[in-house]
Amino acid sequence: VLLSFIVVGIIGTSNFELLDANDRIATIALSFYAHPIMGTLANILAFLSMFTSFLTISLALVRMYNYDYGIPSGLSLGLTLMLPLIVSLLNITSFFQVLSVTGAIAGGLQCIFAVLIFWRAKKMGQRKPEYTVGNHYVLGGLFILLFLFGVFFEVFGGML
Repeated sequence: VLLSFIVVGIIGTSNFELLDANDRIATIALSFYAHPIMGTLANILAFLSMFTSFLTISLALVRMYNYDYGIPSGLSLGLTLMLPLIVSLLNITSFFQVLSVTGAIAGGLQCIFAVLIFWRAKKMGQRKPEYTVGNHYVLGGLFILLFLFGVFFEVFGGML
C-alpha cells in the first residue's frame, strides 16, 4: 500500500496513462519521473523480491515432485522450470502478458486438479462424511474441458 501511494504521489495518474504498456510497471515508471537512483533501487528490490519468491517456490516444487511423487531430481527440476522456459520460448515480452499466461495456466491446472482430487477423494475416502455430493462425472468433465480450453485459448489464442 505504501509503494502504491509513493508511486501515485510521484508519478500521478495522468502521467501514468502517458506511458507505454511495459513502462506502466511502478518501478520502471519511477525511473522516468523520479531520480534515476530511486528507480534503480526500486528495480533491484523488485528483482530480489521476485527472484527469492521464485527460488523458494521452485525448491518446494522440486522437493514435492521428488519426495512425494518419487520423481528423480533431474526430472523434478525440469518439470519445475518448464513453465518459465515455455513463457520465454513463446517470446512473451509484456509483463502483463506473462502474468496473463502464467495465471491462466496455473489457475486452469489448479481447477482441473480440484476436480480430479474430488473424484479421487470420493473413490478412496475412508471416512463417512457428514453430507455427500454425487460424483457428477459429466459436470466435472465439462469443467475440465472448460479449463483446458481457457488455458489453450490464453496461451495460443494470439497465434490463431
